[in-house]
Amino acid sequence: MKTLLKISSSIILLSVFITINACDSSTDSGKSQNLNGYVKDQNGNPLSDVKVYWYVTWNQFIQGNSMSSTMQKSKTLESHLQSVDLDSFEGLVTEQGVELTWVTNSETENVGFILVRNGIEIDSYEFTDLLKGQGTSNSKHVYHYIDRYIVDLEQYKYELKSVNYIGYEELLELHVDLIVDINLQRVQLESFEGLVTEQGVELTWTTNRETENVGFILVRNGIAISSYEHTDLLKGQGTTNSKHVYHYIDRDIVDLGQYKYELKSVNYIGYEELLELHVDLIVDLNPIFPVYDNSLHQNYPNPFDGSTTISFSITKNDTVNFSVYNVFNQDIYDNNLNVRKGTNSLIFSAQNLANGIYTFKVKFDDFEDQKNMLVMNPDPETLSNTDSLAISNSSGNFTIDPKVFGFGMEVDFRDELNNELGLASVPNTLTLCLIKDGYETLLREVTIDPEGGQRLNFTMLQK
Repeated sequence: MKTLLKISSSIILLSVFITINACDSSTDSGKSQNLNGYVKDQNGNPLSDVKVYWYVTWNQFIQGNSMSSTMQKSKTLESHLQSVDLDSFEGLVTEQGVELTWVTNSETENVGFILVRNGIEIDSYEFTDLLKGQGTSNSKHVYHYIDRYIVDLEQYKYELKSVNYIGYEELLELHVDLIVDINLQRVQLESFEGLVTEQGVELTWTTNRETENVGFILVRNGIAISSYEHTDLLKGQGTTNSKHVYHYIDRDIVDLGQYKYELKSVNYIGYEELLELHVDLIVDLNPIFPVYDNSLHQNYPNPFDGSTTISFSITKNDTVNFSVYNVFNQDIYDNNLNVRKGTNSLIFSAQNLANGIYTFKVKFDDFEDQKNMLVMNPDPETLSNTDSLAISNSSGNFTIDPKVFGFGMEVDFRDELNNELGLASVPNTLTLCLIKDGYETLLREVTIDPEGGQRLNFTMLQK
């Protein structure tokens, strides 16, 4: 097992690269507790070295858990093919922002577009009619959009994703590269100052003007510590050309030392802009320390297909054991971390982990707690980079232990903002994905018998 670990302040980045076989395709296919499969080509010949993967779509989760279809959808849970023929995509820098224009030759089941700047989604058809698609059309259509929320003078790359009727996102081929050399910052910060007192760090900042400013996020030593969503003190003025003075006291200082404070402004669509001014100061007084308890928090987002945030709080500087296990109680990751008093956040990255339920645990002194998280990647192209459930043998047979799906294990669903979506478990109706070089990828919705004893037949077509 190979692991990578990086620790920076109270943010801990974890990447896991593992090789664990959930089942061995050479196992005797007569064992009744296993799901048995057989793969052949269109001529009836058995296919060997076929890799078998699985995932669950959002609709399968809803149906299998009696969940409301209006529940916020995770971006990782739908997969379907669709097409938009993009003729051109161009951009121009003006004092209003970056003016973007694109032309489609045809669109198939296109609900709308998501606009991406430097790898980050900045707007969507869900928020503005300018990005709504034409559904299915064989006629040319011209789209116009102005990005008014540029932060820095630098090079930018714009990309487009089209979204079909079931929510599947397709990254289109054309993109725009340009250099912004005009100052387009939307909140003009005149001053930003800090003062250390026995109550904490008193921060004051003044804005000369604000454009569509919903509010601020306050950042201490690279970590967001408060936001307009949690306190009215950080709510913005919307759009105004008048001066406004803001005050905030950070009472959550843990240790004496040097601190750097920064501000991010947030616009109406949720885009965050890091402002230029910052405060550097040394805390040499004893502020009123907050009271922490020992606790482990649910990861978010959950399910996830790339990385997720895990937080826990401790009452003193200590060494914490952090570990991750699969449904067979096999050790995926285990390490001792030196962390500080207060709340610590782990960024757990698992790009190579196979789909499934994993249990994460923290342990220190006499405290121990654990929670479940769900890795769920529905993209066949990236699924092939993870461990497969099984690989067919020379006779075209493979076996899967149904325990690998974690049936009956509840998972606390969270979105990217840590909003609770509800409890759910993996339904026994799911999608199997079969991949072999030279053959079309095969997707099949199947209903799994948790007790095993099934036999499923698959036919794969040559490309």
